[in-house]
Amino acid sequence: MALSTTTGAMTTKVVFKRQINSHDDDGFPTTGWEDVFSSFIWCYWIASDGSEIDQMASIDVKENATLTFRYTNKVTVRDRVFLYGDPQDDDHAWEGIAVNNGKRANKFLEVKVRRVVPS
Repeated sequence: MALSTTTGAMTTKVVFKRQINSHDDDGFPTTGWEDVFSSFIWCYWIASDGSEIDQMASIDVKENATLTFRYTNKVTVRDRVFLYGDPQDDDHAWEGIAVNNGKRANKFLEVKVRRVVPS
């Protein structure tokens, strides 16, 4: 997919979450998730098909997709993505596979995500 889109094509709302590690009152480590942005962002969402699905099925990936949206330096490959309105739990989380800033132009960001079958 080309690393560009139009504003009218960005019709999907998504929420990005970043893992945070801290300690509870007793000093035990805890893990949580915090919002990367203060709200949802609009993106162009394309679900994978054809040979990509066959390749991903061999490694137990349930679904994968590519998101394109306006450039930001806040997104990393370790972030989780949720469709806006979906429950924000492990069963609905999309994990980052790759982040691509085409030719480092800082215009659009392309993020490849996957949803793995829970084991």
